[in-house]
Amino acid sequence: MSPPRLGLVVIDNKPFGSDFRKYLLRAAAAAGGPAVHVFCRPDKVLVTCGERTINASQPPDDPAAVGATVLSLLGDAACVVLVGLATSPRFSPLVRALRQSPNVARVLYDVFDYFRFGSTGRDFLRSLAVDLFWRRHTQKALLLDAGLRWLYPGSWTLANASHLGPVEGVAQASPRRLVYLGSIDRRVDFDWLRRLATLDVSLDIYGRVHETAPQVAADLQRLLAGSPAIRFLGAYDNDDLPRLLRGYRIGILPYKRRDTLTRHVNPDKLYHYLNAGLEVVAADIPQAVRLAAYLHLVRSPDDLSAAVVAAQTEPKAAGWIAAEHSWDRRWAELAALVRGR
Repeated sequence: MSPPRLGLVVIDNKPFGSDFRKYLLRAAAAAGGPAVHVFCRPDKVLVTCGERTINASQPPDDPAAVGATVLSLLGDAACVVLVGLATSPRFSPLVRALRQSPNVARVLYDVFDYFRFGSTGRDFLRSLAVDLFWRRHTQKALLLDAGLRWLYPGSWTLANASHLGPVEGVAQASPRRLVYLGSIDRRVDFDWLRRLATLDVSLDIYGRVHETAPQVAADLQRLLAGSPAIRFLGAYDNDDLPRLLRGYRIGILPYKRRDTLTRHVNPDKLYHYLNAGLEVVAADIPQAVRLAAYLHLVRSPDDLSAAVVAAQTEPKAAGWIAAEHSWDRRWAELAALVRGR
């Protein structure tokens, strides 16, 4: 007998289209369960089910009423609820309404990264308070990075993944064409990128300059002005990655080493690169070290030239199995955890 249907509810402060958890929701839906995304901000609540926004409340005067809407979409299916640090505690009535439903199997605190993320002073205290709040109002933490188990005893770990499979054209791309995907923020090591610009390669950067890091925008402009082989091509949608990545052979992760900002990050770009079939040159942050069998690690800018040459001549990504790092696999793993198997 097949197990009963299991649904998924994701509560976040990002719209469905830009939330990386939309791929886990799609995997839940593909497995036959209901999948509901709730975008929560103080001035707006949007509920999306089956890729369609079915409810909008502006302002959201009654989060518990939103919970009733979500439960109606779930029907008689059991479900798991994910709520993250970025969700305001004002939406606790929504979470409480879901937790009290007999059909909700688990309410999990979805931990993407270390809550401190380089913050200090009042920002740190604010993040600490919200972290403690959601610990109390959920049943268990779900970690993207296994290295955070020390902070969340009894937690579950669900690794990152990618919606991509092997991308046609990657194998034929020039080994001199490099790409970087991701936010341009305080994690990026511009010394690393300046050293890369001295090598016989080209680099295209896709991403958004983070609004909380104005100094980073200036660093990027200086890099581009002094490095004609580097182009900044702006924001992208993850759904467009098969088209974007087919012209590149090597993906890079130019993150700062030994830094609070990168100690517990589990970058989805590593999984996108590898699932698409690219070689990867990466700073040796902890998660990259865990994947060292498939990556060309850079421990200092002095190692960069050798790492790029190795990526061009000694491929390591062929051993990576994309199906083992898909969101379908992650949903099956989460479902097994929830069902106690």
